[in-house]
Amino acid sequence: MPGPAARWIAERIEAMLVETNKEYKVHFPEKEIQEFAESVLPGVDNYFVGHFHVDREIKVDGCSSVLRVVPDWLSQRKLIRVSAEGTKEVLHFQNGSFENAH
Repeated sequence: MPGPAARWIAERIEAMLVETNKEYKVHFPEKEIQEFAESVLPGVDNYFVGHFHVDREIKVDGCSSVLRVVPDWLSQRKLIRVSAEGTKEVLHFQNGSFENAH
Protein backbone atom coordinates (compact mmCIF):
# COMPACT_ATOMS: atom_id res chain seq x y z
CA MET A 1 0.00 0.00 0.00
CA PRO A 2 1.43 3.42 -0.86
CA GLY A 3 2.62 5.42 2.15
CA PRO A 4 0.22 8.38 1.67
CA ALA A 5 -2.79 6.05 1.47
CA ALA A 6 -1.69 4.14 4.57
CA ARG A 7 -1.19 7.37 6.53
CA TRP A 8 -4.62 8.66 5.42
CA ILE A 9 -6.28 5.43 6.59
CA ALA A 10 -4.41 5.51 9.91
CA GLU A 11 -5.39 9.15 10.49
CA ARG A 12 -9.06 8.39 9.74
CA ILE A 13 -9.10 5.43 12.14
CA GLU A 14 -7.40 7.47 14.87
CA ALA A 15 -9.95 10.28 14.38
CA MET A 16 -12.81 7.78 14.75
CA LEU A 17 -11.28 6.23 17.89
CA VAL A 18 -10.33 9.46 19.66
CA GLU A 19 -13.51 9.40 21.75
CA THR A 20 -13.35 5.70 22.70
CA ASN A 21 -11.99 4.27 25.95
CA LYS A 22 -11.34 7.75 27.35
CA GLU A 23 -11.28 6.46 30.92
CA TYR A 24 -8.31 4.18 30.17
CA LYS A 25 -6.54 6.81 28.08
CA VAL A 26 -6.63 9.21 31.00
CA HIS A 27 -5.98 6.68 33.77
CA PHE A 28 -4.14 3.37 33.53
CA PRO A 29 -6.29 0.75 35.35
CA GLU A 30 -3.49 -0.38 37.70
CA LYS A 31 -5.73 -2.29 40.14
CA GLU A 32 -7.65 -4.08 37.39
CA ILE A 33 -4.47 -5.05 35.51
CA GLN A 34 -2.89 -6.37 38.72
CA GLU A 35 -6.00 -8.46 39.43
CA PHE A 36 -5.97 -9.73 35.85
CA ALA A 37 -2.28 -10.63 36.17
CA GLU A 38 -2.97 -12.56 39.37
CA SER A 39 -5.63 -14.58 37.57
CA VAL A 40 -3.70 -15.45 34.38
CA LEU A 41 0.02 -15.52 35.19
CA PRO A 42 0.13 -18.76 37.20
CA GLY A 43 -0.84 -20.69 34.05
CA VAL A 44 1.50 -19.10 31.46
CA ASP A 45 5.13 -18.11 30.90
CA ASN A 46 4.34 -14.60 29.62
CA TYR A 47 1.21 -12.61 28.79
CA PHE A 48 1.17 -9.59 26.48
CA VAL A 49 -1.47 -6.83 26.60
CA GLY A 50 -1.73 -3.72 24.43
CA HIS A 51 -3.96 -0.67 23.94
CA PHE A 52 -3.01 1.19 27.13
CA HIS A 53 -0.20 3.30 25.61
CA VAL A 54 2.22 2.58 28.46
CA ASP A 55 5.28 0.37 28.76
CA ARG A 56 5.00 -1.81 31.88
CA GLU A 57 5.92 -5.19 33.31
CA ILE A 58 3.50 -6.53 35.90
CA LYS A 59 4.65 -9.28 38.26
CA VAL A 60 2.82 -11.38 40.82
CA ASP A 61 4.39 -12.56 44.08
CA GLY A 62 5.38 -16.22 43.95
CA CYS A 63 5.11 -16.41 40.16
CA SER A 64 8.00 -16.28 37.68
CA SER A 65 5.89 -15.23 34.68
CA VAL A 66 5.31 -11.62 33.61
CA LEU A 67 2.37 -9.69 32.20
CA ARG A 68 3.85 -7.24 29.72
CA VAL A 69 1.89 -4.15 28.77
CA VAL A 70 3.22 -3.46 25.30
CA PRO A 71 4.21 0.14 24.50
CA ASP A 72 2.37 1.95 21.75
CA TRP A 73 4.27 2.42 18.52
CA LEU A 74 3.10 5.93 17.64
CA SER A 75 4.48 7.81 20.65
CA GLN A 76 7.24 5.50 21.90
CA ARG A 77 8.60 3.82 18.73
CA LYS A 78 9.31 0.63 20.69
CA LEU A 79 8.64 -3.02 20.02
CA ILE A 80 9.23 -6.22 21.95
CA ARG A 81 10.99 -9.07 20.20
CA VAL A 82 10.58 -12.54 21.70
CA SER A 83 13.11 -15.20 20.69
CA ALA A 84 12.29 -18.86 20.07
CA GLU A 85 13.76 -19.53 23.53
CA GLY A 86 11.37 -17.03 25.12
CA THR A 87 13.78 -14.22 25.93
CA LYS A 88 12.35 -10.73 25.50
CA GLU A 89 14.18 -7.73 24.08
CA VAL A 90 12.78 -4.19 23.91
CA LEU A 91 13.91 -2.39 20.77
CA HIS A 92 13.62 1.35 20.14
CA PHE A 93 13.38 2.68 16.58
CA GLN A 94 15.47 5.80 16.07
CA ASN A 95 17.66 7.22 13.34
CA GLY A 96 16.25 4.70 10.86
CA SER A 97 17.11 1.53 12.78
CA PHE A 98 16.27 -0.51 15.87
CA GLU A 99 18.49 -0.27 18.94
CA ASN A 100 18.29 -2.14 22.23
CA ALA A 101 16.27 0.04 24.61
CA HIS A 102 17.84 -1.33 27.81
